[in-house]
Amino acid sequence: MQYAIASAALAVALSASSAWAGDLDIDAPATLEVRPGRVIDLDTGAVTDTPHPLAEAFRQSSRGDVIEVEPGTYPGFLMGFNNPHRQDNVFDGVQGVVLRARLPRTVTLDSGGSDTLLIQQPVDGPHFRDIAFVGLRIRTGGSAAVRFDSGGRYHGFEFHDIHITGEGRTPKWGVRIFSAGDVVFDRCLIEEIPLEHGIYSSNNIGPFLVQNTTIRNVGRAAIQLREVELSEAPVLPSAGRTIIRNNCFINPGRNDGASALTLTGCDVVDVVGNMFVSGFGDAHNSRGAIVAFGTPLYGKAFANGCITLTRNTMLWRNPDRAVVALSSTNRILMRGNTIATDTQVHPALDLSVAGAGPANRRVAVSGTDFGRGAFEARFKVRRLGSLLSDSEIEALEPGPHAATRCND
Repeated sequence: MQYAIASAALAVALSASSAWAGDLDIDAPATLEVRPGRVIDLDTGAVTDTPHPLAEAFRQSSRGDVIEVEPGTYPGFLMGFNNPHRQDNVFDGVQGVVLRARLPRTVTLDSGGSDTLLIQQPVDGPHFRDIAFVGLRIRTGGSAAVRFDSGGRYHGFEFHDIHITGEGRTPKWGVRIFSAGDVVFDRCLIEEIPLEHGIYSSNNIGPFLVQNTTIRNVGRAAIQLREVELSEAPVLPSAGRTIIRNNCFINPGRNDGASALTLTGCDVVDVVGNMFVSGFGDAHNSRGAIVAFGTPLYGKAFANGCITLTRNTMLWRNPDRAVVALSSTNRILMRGNTIATDTQVHPALDLSVAGAGPANRRVAVSGTDFGRGAFEARFKVRRLGSLLSDSEIEALEPGPHAATRCND
């Protein structure tokens, strides 16, 4: 299988000012080989026997190396943890390295601890960036499968064809990220996360891409992007463009009910061509497909900058709120979406969510299909506390008064 790395063109699409390196070749010939209990340098032939071969391979690597892993089960490891003597810790910085399974998803990372892969990078400490993980299966620890610790700044981490599972365990998250940019999830599967979110990212500081990925059977949101304030760590406000495209989100909110995609404190978010499905099979209540809300932080007038929803399909049984509920956002652009639900109580689209932050500033909606038959929403759109008629919905279509760009 050929894997597509983020190219210079993608970097430009994500952010014109991105510092994305874009020079990793995840299909390049291997330079280091990993087997259970062993690391082999393919250039020199040197062999290192160790109970933590993945950590050891990263310690031996340098920019441009490709670590290829033979099938098997391997222990998780740490990157940047403040203990250079631990065998499972990569203490010195790593940049520009690919870790790749020889055969996709025949390599399993497992951990008996809190996190299977923990990346901890103090602002003034060792520097880890531009690292790609390809074709792995990662079982969660008690907390997460992958966790970027708070207090750091992370750039250039990519996850291609990764299967993350919490089956048989009770993890809080699939992936927990803090203050990261130039992040890619491509062709991944995240499933069976019973307590909270598939991907939970706070205070993104650069481009963030999730595409061609399935997230299913999670306790709360499939993806939650959130801006927070913390007094114990240096925190930057969220910035950069997030692209969520061509994904499938199935049965979120199995624990306490949460929307599949939760946005609060985001800069620019493009949600394109996704499928949201809930309530089929073992039917359960869920709050909805997409929610945007929040109290503005860092002196902002709105929690969210610009949100665009284009060609998404939401098929939702028995929601306890609107399927799509958007508030506290400076610009909202909706084009060609389908929102189908069997609710007889809540609107399919709520553009004026009570108690969820300031009212939206500019809204443009066009080409929305509200389903057919049993799945045609009785209450279609609510805005400013009232339900809108079909003619009023048409009046929301883009015109001279509506935003046409995210930065105007």
